[in-house]
Amino acid sequence: MKTGLARARQAASMVYWRVKEVRLATLEAVQRRYKRRVEIGTAFAGLSDDVLRRRMRQYRRAGGGVRVGQADHPGGRRQANDSNDAGATRS
Repeated sequence: MKTGLARARQAASMVYWRVKEVRLATLEAVQRRYKRRVEIGTAFAGLSDDVLRRRMRQYRRAGGGVRVGQADHPGGRRQANDSNDAGATRS
């Protein structure tokens, strides 16, 4: 039978190793994001200004634009519970 002190040590040890695992997972995620950012930067660095301009134009055309008030609402519908128009509906 374990004493209270032994149980407390075991619990502290488990918490220590769990925190260590979480920190490692977080570090790995940060490294993956940084690596991806570097890859994207390298890809852009290899493109000419003309190619970048053309791609931006294509991106803007393909997006169809976003009107004010519809950016956060799928399908262009406004939410009935928006704070600035509580109770209002849109037809």
